[in-house]
Amino acid sequence: MGVCLKCGKKGLLVHVDENGFCKKCRKEYEAQLAAEEARQKEIIEQEKIAEEARANSLFDDICNGYVAVTNLSYPSKLYDPVNKEENISFLNSVINEFNRLICISEEISSNEHMCSIVGMRLKDEIKYRDARAEKIGCGSIPRLGITTVWTDRPIDWVAVLKEFKKNLENGINRINEDIARIYNLEKERLLIDNLPSFNITPCKSSVSDYSISDLLNLRLSKIDKWLDMDLYSDFITVAINSTSFEIDDDDIFELAAVKFKNWKPVEKFDAKFSLDSKTQEEKCSYKPDEIMDSFSIFTESYAFAIPNLSSHMKLLYKYGYNMLAMPKRRYYDILKLSTTVLKTWDQVDREEELYSKNPDIHPCPDFESAVDNFSVEQLSIVYDRDMYGTERDCVDIAFLYGQLFHDVVYHIFNSEKERREL
Repeated sequence: MGVCLKCGKKGLLVHVDENGFCKKCRKEYEAQLAAEEARQKEIIEQEKIAEEARANSLFDDICNGYVAVTNLSYPSKLYDPVNKEENISFLNSVINEFNRLICISEEISSNEHMCSIVGMRLKDEIKYRDARAEKIGCGSIPRLGITTVWTDRPIDWVAVLKEFKKNLENGINRINEDIARIYNLEKERLLIDNLPSFNITPCKSSVSDYSISDLLNLRLSKIDKWLDMDLYSDFITVAINSTSFEIDDDDIFELAAVKFKNWKPVEKFDAKFSLDSKTQEEKCSYKPDEIMDSFSIFTESYAFAIPNLSSHMKLLYKYGYNMLAMPKRRYYDILKLSTTVLKTWDQVDREEELYSKNPDIHPCPDFESAVDNFSVEQLSIVYDRDMYGTERDCVDIAFLYGQLFHDVVYHIFNSEKERREL
């Protein structure tokens, strides 16, 4: 005798299936299962449609947001202390936008369906650099700052989105560096402003101008890596504002210098030359002989550390500063010293070619120490010094030279230490 577990029907003629349902209840049960399955399919389809709409919306948000943020023009006076709070607020708003885009990329990459939808659209964004790149299937997505995408094999769109996220994180790091630089420049400005200023003493005696032809090429000093680095910590840096770049026709209208002891600035010298009677009457400048007499007292026997040292010394010599009176003084050309630890991109490219051919013999090139040329601007980039912030005046530039001299000397000693440890 069979008994239906659902309706309770029983009898000798009642047949039940393996689930204990009679024929009528079985049909009802199967109808319920079919309806539930259809409902679940509809829900899944609706979720896919919603995910697709969400993915497309997020993709548009990513593209538009990234392009908008990366095309933002920084304030023209980003490092101006007057606008410090306003500029920092602006930079923080950019960071917030980067973080929002990071959250979006993480949401997409965590959902396989959304990732595939965005991948389809990203595939349409791929740009090829040249015919060879297209042939091997290598391209980029410029709008998102993605540099390498392979299309001749299944693309890992999660990895692509991770590269995009990395670009955003690098952008945040750069902005944080800008914020830190704003605070550092403010500290530098206070430090420079509070440095004791050397008093220029007016004099009646006249100092005869020297002829450039009397000055032989100065013998540049070198950095001995086997000595103590602090032996080079006392020096003077000099910055000159002049009328032209030709020594014979050049006239100085401002001379600034900063004296360093133990790598710390301790005193500054700043003087404007009187080029006409009006400025002399306003007592805002001095005669060349007055400045050079005082400058000789200020420099004492300190070493000089200056980029393009020869040009600076010739100009000072022309105006009456006789550096030949102290033959034991040390002279360091910052740019020439930098050639011992930095290399041009042409040199690095040649090293890379040799390394690719035989990595067991040739060392891997150091790309972080590569420069376009040996200039103050390039050194400022390599050593993360701000060359243009706060509209640097002559004393600021002399202070910057001191920072760069320290950076180059430290680099020389540090690279030598690393070499010995190999």
